[in-house]
Amino acid sequence: EMPLDDAEQEMRSWIEARPDSAARELAEAVRSGALPMMALHALTFAGPEAEHEVRAMLDIPELRPQAQLWLVGNGFDDSASLSP
Repeated sequence: EMPLDDAEQEMRSWIEARPDSAARELAEAVRSGALPMMALHALTFAGPEAEHEVRAMLDIPELRPQAQLWLVGNGFDDSASLSP
């Protein structure tokens, strides 16, 4: 319920406190269904490990569209990779 800039700063702080596990923990939150879109957005700040975690979500039918959009939106795939 906080402004986006403040929420993103909180995400960054949380990630910085967990340099070795943040991407994995956020990916688990996405897969668990507890605020999946917020966790997916937070992965944007989780560094290079996030790409691997999001690519693994491509194998989950319910998460595939969001994972594809995340990969394109963060420059890891071209928009041509999106299904029609």
